[in-house]
Amino acid sequence: VCISEGDTSFSKGGTRMLVYICCATGNTSSMFCKQIQKASSREQIYVEEIHELGTHLEDALRENDLVLAYGSAEIIDEKFIRRYHFEYHMQAIWLAPQMRYLKDSMKKKLNCFDIPIHIIDMKTFGKMNGKQALQDILDAMI
Repeated sequence: VCISEGDTSFSKGGTRMLVYICCATGNTSSMFCKQIQKASSREQIYVEEIHELGTHLEDALRENDLVLAYGSAEIIDEKFIRRYHFEYHMQAIWLAPQMRYLKDSMKKKLNCFDIPIHIIDMKTFGKMNGKQALQDILDAMI
């Protein structure tokens, strides 16, 4: 998958994508998501804090090709995923590099779901390189 001006959809197999990008508190992941949104030549990337998104997820997915949720890595567990029905829509979780130590425990907590967990490249995150991050997300979806 490549990012280009002529690209008409970020969706995977017709499914709108929800991706959770998380850090320690949600502050840097918020800035990172906004850089990804800016890097796209498209307007169909929606960015929202994970708790807020839970109240209008269906609308966000219907109106956008890619929904980026951000927040704390430590809140994600089976109960949280089920509370907001994210298990039906979340296609990936991306951990900020400083949270990489949580990957194995997060996999255990979410083992009943088929949600891949990735680590954001340190240079990409450190430089807030939204274009590279978007490319990485899309590449991981294929």
